[in-house]
Amino acid sequence: MELTEKHIELLEKQYFQQLSDAELSELAQLLEDPAFAEEASRYLAIFERISAESKAELKSNMNTWEEMQRKRPLRLSGNMQLLKVAAVLVVIVGAFLYVFNRSNSTNEISSFYEAFPNRLMVRTVDTDTVLSQALYNYDSKDYIEARTMLNGRTDESALFYKAHCSFNLGEYQQAIDDFKSVIDLSGPWKETSEWYILLAQLQLDDFNPSKNSYKNLQAMASSNHGYSNEAARLLELLRTSK
Repeated sequence: MELTEKHIELLEKQYFQQLSDAELSELAQLLEDPAFAEEASRYLAIFERISAESKAELKSNMNTWEEMQRKRPLRLSGNMQLLKVAAVLVVIVGAFLYVFNRSNSTNEISSFYEAFPNRLMVRTVDTDTVLSQALYNYDSKDYIEARTMLNGRTDESALFYKAHCSFNLGEYQQAIDDFKSVIDLSGPWKETSEWYILLAQLQLDDFNPSKNSYKNLQAMASSNHGYSNEAARLLELLRTSK
């Protein structure tokens, strides 16, 4: 099945959690078609990878430009007053870039803690109304109500999104426990759960390089894990934000 521009628009809005109630209902109906659900899942996986790579490329280009600016030779004039003004400007611009880079790194780090999008590509409207309503609450950022509805369930999808509810509420230890339950099932969310366990533990350890969580991040960054690229990017951001 080939996705139309309208389909792509809906999927990208879902990725950025910008769907209206009407669009959410429209997408849910489309996902009842197994062919569309399969193609949509494939598109979102590719879109997520491109998005991550684009951010990394943009950061690399900015770093290259800043390095070129730093290496550019200073042209002196005979006017000492202009030199004094230039010196002051260098200090001001340097301070601005330092603050900007630290702020930018902090914002990029916080992006790892944004809500995981609802990627559940199964028909839940008719077959599992409780899960469907819980995911609707999740998309609406009502994590407390969503988690309440998922409490007591042992199926992988419920456990996975219950863990994300705890994660988004800042209850990182509870999130770790919930994600471990997902890993025990050895299903498709295993590597994603391992990544979020690491993020939660890093937060609990306050990103301390002496803690095991930081060492685990280094290990994941140099491994063949599905989230090795994300781990490497986070590791670099943590290094440059100090």
